[in-house]
Amino acid sequence: MGMGNKLWIMVLWTIVLCIATPSILRADSSQQLWEKLSAIHTFQAAFVQTTLSSTGNPLQSSTGQLQVGGKAKFKIETYAPYPQTLVSDGQNFWSYDPDLEQVVVSKLSLDINKVPILLFGSQDPSLLDAYYVSVFETDTLQNFVLKPQANDSLFEILTLSFRENVPVAISLQDTLAQKTHLQLSKIKINSNLNSDVFDFVIPSNIDVIDER
Repeated sequence: MGMGNKLWIMVLWTIVLCIATPSILRADSSQQLWEKLSAIHTFQAAFVQTTLSSTGNPLQSSTGQLQVGGKAKFKIETYAPYPQTLVSDGQNFWSYDPDLEQVVVSKLSLDINKVPILLFGSQDPSLLDAYYVSVFETDTLQNFVLKPQANDSLFEILTLSFRENVPVAISLQDTLAQKTHLQLSKIKINSNLNSDVFDFVIPSNIDVIDER
């Protein structure tokens, strides 16, 4: 085989590898992430949430807890400085602001680009098809970076950080480059949750805005 033919084969293989490798890596990263997510059926944790401006300046810090069940059920309670409760029973979504004495009820959006918490507790691997997934490691953490493929997503980057198979942090960058980081603690995976956790009882003497 002549030198020209050998050179052409080398070039051809280089082109093939450049085209194929990114998709292989994305598939591998998605598979690694799905193996971790699919093992989580219920999830509970306390969190400290920190929000930074696009220039890195701290805007707000808050504390709370979250609970996630299967079938798009979740409850997120923020305690301080501004209390708020977000609840989904899988079909309806309640947003309760005690300071405003108001609760808004709407149909739950199942758009994973708008409600990324649906990734937890789901057994639907197709949810990850909505993202470009990559992974990198820092110290003892494995960090999965999810970038929405859709143009109408409410965020640009979602990062899920795991220590072994336990999610310990969630970070999100919105379309204005504002960053929100949730550091998780007191984590419980696959513990029993009462079904009434996700049934929101509307307090008396508050305004109800029903958008269903």
